[in-house]
Amino acid sequence: MKPTLHTTQLGTFDGRTVRDLVLEPLVCVAPDTPVTYALTLMRSKNAACLAVTYNRKPVGTFSERNLVLATHYRPDLKELTMEEVMSAPAVAVPDSMPLFDAYALMAESRLHLLAVVDHNGDCVGIASRHGIMNVLGVSCFYQTRRVSDAMSRTVATAQRGEPVSSVLARFAETAISCVVLEHERKPLAVLTDHDLSALILSGADLKLMHMEDVPARPIVSISPAASLDEAIALMNTHETTRLVVVDRSGEIVGLLTEHEAFASVESPYLRAWKSVLSRSRETLLDENRNLKEKNLYLEQILHIASDTAIIATDLYLKVKYFNEAASMLFDLKPADALGMRLPDLFARVGLEQQHLSRGIDAVQRKHQYAYETDLMRSTLHITLDCWISGIRAEDDLLSGYVWNGRDVTERRELEENVKRPLVQCKLTGLLNRQSLINALSREIDRSGRYGTAFSVVMFDVDHLRQLNEEFGHGSGDEVLRQIASMISANVRRVDTIGRLGGGEFLIIAPETTESEATYLAERIRLIVEEHYFEVAGEVTVSGSVTQYHGEEDADTFLRRAEKGMTRAKSRGRNRIETA
Repeated sequence: MKPTLHTTQLGTFDGRTVRDLVLEPLVCVAPDTPVTYALTLMRSKNAACLAVTYNRKPVGTFSERNLVLATHYRPDLKELTMEEVMSAPAVAVPDSMPLFDAYALMAESRLHLLAVVDHNGDCVGIASRHGIMNVLGVSCFYQTRRVSDAMSRTVATAQRGEPVSSVLARFAETAISCVVLEHERKPLAVLTDHDLSALILSGADLKLMHMEDVPARPIVSISPAASLDEAIALMNTHETTRLVVVDRSGEIVGLLTEHEAFASVESPYLRAWKSVLSRSRETLLDENRNLKEKNLYLEQILHIASDTAIIATDLYLKVKYFNEAASMLFDLKPADALGMRLPDLFARVGLEQQHLSRGIDAVQRKHQYAYETDLMRSTLHITLDCWISGIRAEDDLLSGYVWNGRDVTERRELEENVKRPLVQCKLTGLLNRQSLINALSREIDRSGRYGTAFSVVMFDVDHLRQLNEEFGHGSGDEVLRQIASMISANVRRVDTIGRLGGGEFLIIAPETTESEATYLAERIRLIVEEHYFEVAGEVTVSGSVTQYHGEEDADTFLRRAEKGMTRAKSRGRNRIETA
């Protein structure tokens, strides 16, 4: 049900803040949440939007508009996470911000949603433009205006027989929020982005549906000569946010939305606010001229770092600087990169995005974020040392982000060649026990520093001693080599694998929950079980899955994993247990 848009007078300076706003129901998900799960959550909570948070801090928002875009551009939603489809970064405001200021910010920046945070910076709700309009009321903005003064004269229309999938494409590729089904310029029904989202969530096949099959909203029309007061009353009566404007013959001449009605009238306070904003812009322009000389020096410094790819963005992650090293690394011209959002640029060049939201969170807490990642360029495998830092003004306010990446492939290969005899198991080529413990200690440190989850999967070959006695140690060694290859082929690049000794193997899986690690363990267990080993016939493995919960060192954590392994053995082998 559409809330009534009040027309009672509210004092412009009555002290109302975002805290007084009835916020949208707060439904939060993490950036790595599968989109399909988030959609199920939206449906069960009857929520029109979601907050995407990391450590309770807002990093993005997801609305019905995002759903329409994702469905059009990335139809296979099962493969996506929220990080790939959300609007980011989230624009956050304190819950103490005056409502007029919040509305003016949204109007000036063309925002529909704001993340609301408390004094700790934790997300406490999502404020929508419609919600603020509803609380403020229209009378505090009201001046006598006609519908014709505020309506849009460009109306998106569709015909009977038109596939809904083609209408979806128009929603995604343009800024429209509704389409009017018409016949000979006479309106028949209205399809909104909310209706389209409901269809998507229901699982309907949009390619097989036509516009006349959609349960669209009935037409509520108004004359262009009517007053805005009449229009708002009509919207309230029919619980709608859109009116189709028709002439005397009933033909479409325009469309009036609640937002257009509201935006077409301004109070003296809002005009004063915009005047202040305009003067602030002039001051910024003066400051910008003063900074030009400093920028010349900065350019020289950036050119010196010729072996480091540098990408600088504003607070909204729009690329503002893209140096020559970045151009060479990504095979992308600076002119093509400038203005792109950093997540979109990463997706284009094939760079992993999982660290971006964590890096932004670290920068907002006045830290840097360093990580190592892989980049595939044709047949080349490049290893990058990366770090994300912030751009701060003299008043310490954050004004942007800087991503740096350095190609360390040759150095890493040299280090690996030097360390390989010391860290590798000669039989399998995997890491040996001590190297695994060192890697586990590093992952424990990283988990404590950034608050990320990780899990380990431990395997042990069942009846290995009996296999050696029956078929010989050479056959046993071959079984271990083949199982090592099976494990290696089924883990991610970020995972660490090694042999603890005997028939025991370990996988360290960063940013992986117990349930995700259990899925991985079961997959590998089945692969081994279904494989026929020519030297030994059928072989099985038992395994344990253990998620790190903090306050354990590597040895203690491994002992907990080994207890799970012992339980799997005692319960019949060829199974996975959690510990």
